[in-house]
Amino acid sequence: MSDFDIGQLPGQSFFCRVIIGGHEISPANIISLTIREWVLDILPRIEIVFGDLGTFLETYPFEDGAEINVTLAKQKDSKDALSMDFYLSDYSVAVKLDNKQYELTVVGIMKADNMFTIKTKSFGKKTSEDVFKVIAKEAGITFSNPNSVIPSDKMTWYQLNQCNYDFIKHILKRSFVPNDCIFFYASSNKKFTYTTLNKEIDKKTVRIAKYNIEQTEARDNPDKDKTLYYNAYDIVNMSGRYNKESNYGLQVKYYDLQSPKTIVYNSSKSLTKLTFKNKNYAGRPVYSMQGGLYNNLNVYSEKYFESLIRNIYLVNNFFAYSVVIQADPDEKVELFDKIDLVLPSILTEEMNGVISGEYLIGGIIHNVQYGSVYKKLISLHRNGMNESPYNKQPIVSKS
Repeated sequence: MSDFDIGQLPGQSFFCRVIIGGHEISPANIISLTIREWVLDILPRIEIVFGDLGTFLETYPFEDGAEINVTLAKQKDSKDALSMDFYLSDYSVAVKLDNKQYELTVVGIMKADNMFTIKTKSFGKKTSEDVFKVIAKEAGITFSNPNSVIPSDKMTWYQLNQCNYDFIKHILKRSFVPNDCIFFYASSNKKFTYTTLNKEIDKKTVRIAKYNIEQTEARDNPDKDKTLYYNAYDIVNMSGRYNKESNYGLQVKYYDLQSPKTIVYNSSKSLTKLTFKNKNYAGRPVYSMQGGLYNNLNVYSEKYFESLIRNIYLVNNFFAYSVVIQADPDEKVELFDKIDLVLPSILTEEMNGVISGEYLIGGIIHNVQYGSVYKKLISLHRNGMNESPYNKQPIVSKS
C-alpha cells in the first residue's frame, strides 16, 4: 500500500475519496466522515469534518446544494465499495492552530431531485403508495415495494406549500394499514423502499450474528459461513422515556359532526416474550390527541385519527431500544434485515439470554476517523426482551 495514493489516507486500512463541488479533498485532511442510513429518515445523511488551510474556504467557497461524491471501502481494490452522492445542506467553520487553519464541518443529504421545492397540489382518491410512487419518480430514485404492501388509506392528499421531503413525513403520519405502520425510506442501494413494520417482523429470513473478534477481521471461509460476526457492541436503552410518553397507550378524541368518539391504541407485535412496560401500567393511555373530522367526498380515510395515534405508538414502541454492533465493512447488510443476535454473557460462559434474540436493523452507520479504521455500525431494534433464566417472576408485562 503506497503512503500517498490519491484517496488513501497515509498508513490507514481504508480507502476514502471525497469530492465536493468538483474539487477533491486531500484524504490526509479528513478528520472524520460519517454516513448514516436510517429507516426513520427519508434520505441517508453525511457529515464530514476536515482541516483546511484556505483552499476550500477561500478558493472554492461552498454553495448550498453543492454535490458531494463519496467513495468508501475497506481497501482500495474492494469490490463492494460504498459509492454515494449527496447534496450539501449546511456547513460550519472553526478556526484552529492560532488562526492558521480552518476546521470545516460539512453536512449533506443523499442526492434526490425535486425534494425541497415548495409545491401546492392534490392527489384525489390516492393511497400513500400511489403518492410515494410519484414522489420517487420525481426524485429520480427507483420505487420498491418488496413485501407487496397494500395500504388502506385511499383519500385526497393535499400538498399545500410543502416540499416533497416534508410531504413524505406528512403522509407517513397519516398512512394506514390495519394494525401496522408504514415506512418509506431510501438507503445506499439507491432505492425508495415502501414497507410496513409487521411485514418485516414476520420475515423468516434470519441471519445469525455472533461476537468474535478474529472472525470479524479475517473470516476463515466467507463463501460458506454466512454468520454476521461483530467485534464490539453497545446497549442503548431509552425505553423508560418512551414508555412514559407513548408506549403504554395512546388515545384520540374527536367529533365527526354526529357524536364524540374515542379511539385507544395500545397493542403491537413483538419479537420477544416480554415488553419493557411495567405490567401495572401497560395498556393505559398516557398520550391523548383531540380534533374534529369533517368527512366529505372521501377527503379523509376512514381511519384517519386511528392512523395518527397508531403510527406514533408503533414507532416509539419498537425503536425505543437498540443494540449497536460493529461489523466488518464488507459485510452486506440492508435496512430492516432480520438478525438473530447472540450476545455474550458477563455472568457465564453462555450467551445473554435476556438481550439475545431476534432484531431488525434500523440503522447502518459508516464511519472513518483519522488515525483509525473504517467502521460499520449496525443498529438493531426490537420492542422487548426475553425472560431471564435467573428471574422466574418478571415485573414486565407479556408481549
